[in-house]
Amino acid sequence: MEAFEYTVNEEIITIEGKIITVYGISVLSQCDAAAAKEIIRIPNISTDKSSLVDFATLCNSMNLSPIHIEEAISDFLIYHN
Repeated sequence: MEAFEYTVNEEIITIEGKIITVYGISVLSQCDAAAAKEIIRIPNISTDKSSLVDFATLCNSMNLSPIHIEEAISDFLIYHN
Protein backbone atom coordinates (compact mmCIF):
# COMPACT_ATOMS: atom_id res chain seq x y z
CA MET A 1 0.00 0.00 0.00
CA GLU A 2 1.32 3.40 -0.97
CA ALA A 3 1.81 5.90 1.85
CA PHE A 4 1.69 9.67 1.55
CA GLU A 5 3.22 12.48 3.53
CA TYR A 6 2.00 16.07 3.58
CA THR A 7 4.60 18.80 4.03
CA VAL A 8 4.70 22.58 3.84
CA ASN A 9 6.47 24.20 0.90
CA GLU A 10 7.79 27.77 0.87
CA GLU A 11 8.07 30.38 -1.85
CA ILE A 12 9.12 34.01 -1.91
CA ILE A 13 7.03 36.22 -4.19
CA THR A 14 6.88 39.91 -4.99
CA ILE A 15 3.58 41.76 -5.05
CA GLU A 16 3.62 45.45 -5.96
CA GLY A 17 7.29 45.64 -5.03
CA LYS A 18 6.80 43.98 -1.64
CA ILE A 19 8.58 40.68 -0.94
CA ILE A 20 6.30 38.15 0.77
CA THR A 21 6.91 34.60 1.93
CA VAL A 22 3.99 32.31 1.10
CA TYR A 23 3.43 28.68 2.00
CA GLY A 24 1.72 25.77 0.31
CA ILE A 25 1.28 22.03 0.62
CA SER A 26 3.27 19.27 -1.02
CA VAL A 27 2.20 15.64 -1.13
CA LEU A 28 5.03 13.13 -1.10
CA SER A 29 4.66 9.52 -2.17
CA GLN A 30 6.40 7.14 0.19
CA CYS A 31 6.29 4.05 -2.05
CA ASP A 32 10.06 3.67 -1.68
CA ALA A 33 11.42 3.98 1.85
CA ALA A 34 14.70 5.36 0.52
CA ALA A 35 13.27 8.26 -1.47
CA ALA A 36 10.05 10.22 -1.28
CA LYS A 37 8.73 11.73 -4.50
CA GLU A 38 6.68 14.92 -4.66
CA ILE A 39 3.50 14.02 -6.54
CA ILE A 40 1.43 17.15 -5.85
CA ARG A 41 2.56 20.70 -5.13
CA ILE A 42 0.03 23.40 -4.34
CA PRO A 43 1.88 26.67 -3.72
CA ASN A 44 0.81 30.03 -2.30
CA ILE A 45 -2.05 28.96 -0.02
CA SER A 46 -1.28 31.21 2.94
CA THR A 47 1.27 33.50 4.57
CA ASP A 48 0.60 31.75 7.90
CA LYS A 49 3.18 28.96 8.10
CA SER A 50 2.05 27.77 11.53
CA SER A 51 -1.51 27.12 10.36
CA LEU A 52 -0.28 25.19 7.33
CA VAL A 53 2.06 23.09 9.46
CA ASP A 54 -0.96 22.21 11.63
CA PHE A 55 -2.98 21.45 8.49
CA ALA A 56 -0.24 19.15 7.10
CA THR A 57 -0.02 17.39 10.46
CA LEU A 58 -3.79 16.83 10.41
CA CYS A 59 -3.65 15.47 6.84
CA ASN A 60 -0.89 13.06 7.90
CA SER A 61 -2.66 11.91 11.06
CA MET A 62 -5.87 11.25 9.11
CA ASN A 63 -4.00 9.47 6.28
CA LEU A 64 -5.75 11.77 3.81
CA SER A 65 -5.81 10.42 0.28
CA PRO A 66 -4.28 12.91 -2.19
CA ILE A 67 -7.49 12.77 -4.21
CA HIS A 68 -9.10 14.87 -1.45
CA ILE A 69 -6.37 17.50 -0.98
CA GLU A 70 -8.02 20.25 -3.03
CA GLU A 71 -11.27 19.92 -1.08
CA ALA A 72 -9.36 19.84 2.21
CA ILE A 73 -7.47 23.02 1.25
CA SER A 74 -10.74 24.70 0.29
CA ASP A 75 -12.15 23.86 3.73
CA PHE A 76 -8.93 25.07 5.36
CA LEU A 77 -9.22 28.43 3.61
CA ILE A 78 -12.87 28.84 4.60
CA TYR A 79 -12.20 28.18 8.28
CA HIS A 80 -8.80 29.91 8.63
CA ASN A 81 -9.50 33.28 7.04
